[in-house]
Amino acid sequence: GNVVVFTAADTNGDKVSTTTVNGDNKVFGMVMSGVGTLQVQTEYYGNILTEGYTTKLWVNNGTSSIAIGDWLSCYSHAYYSKKAVTGDMVFARALSTPTTGTASINALLVAPRLI
Repeated sequence: GNVVVFTAADTNGDKVSTTTVNGDNKVFGMVMSGVGTLQVQTEYYGNILTEGYTTKLWVNNGTSSIAIGDWLSCYSHAYYSKKAVTGDMVFARALSTPTTGTASINALLVAPRLI
């Protein structure tokens, strides 16, 4: 459920990584599974979900709560998404609310769009 962005392409294929940029416009989707311990890798080579339903998207709602129907974007802490604000590139819509400050929620990933 870690949020990732597109970083490069080379002869080995597309590469994605995490970001610490709020509303990053290179958002690619979220990691579904991968090789090794995802939190310590700098690049991911696993299954990436770019559109569709998930029950594992990590969010960090900080001081603003996430409600069902809210748009989600990249957060300033790697691996997490947050409630989007005007000017953010969004990539998902919340289908559940987090139970704690950082939690995994149900979401619908969509093609990235600016709000």
